[in-house]
Amino acid sequence: MMGNIFGKFKNDFDTSMKYYEQALKSSPEDNITLNNIGATLMQLGKSEESKKFFLQAVKINNEYPNTHYALSIIAEKENDLKGSFDEAILALKILKQRMKF
Repeated sequence: MMGNIFGKFKNDFDTSMKYYEQALKSSPEDNITLNNIGATLMQLGKSEESKKFFLQAVKINNEYPNTHYALSIIAEKENDLKGSFDEAILALKILKQRMKF
């Protein structure tokens, strides 16, 4: 939570990364923390590095739509339009299941 506050509201990515790193030390299999690290790195323009965290997060929990959405954005940047489309559709399917439309 603190990492999100520093990153999103204070634009202090160095401090947010410190909080995320501490969170991973206590819970290395936390897919949401891994996703948040990936999102922070993506905001910093480090798509290749962020992708590693998103892939690790999706291995832990394949049902978190934000990670699939982020992977869709990265795939688009890599000019992998099919991969981007597939990840976006997967994110939407997961959301649909959760929303029970």
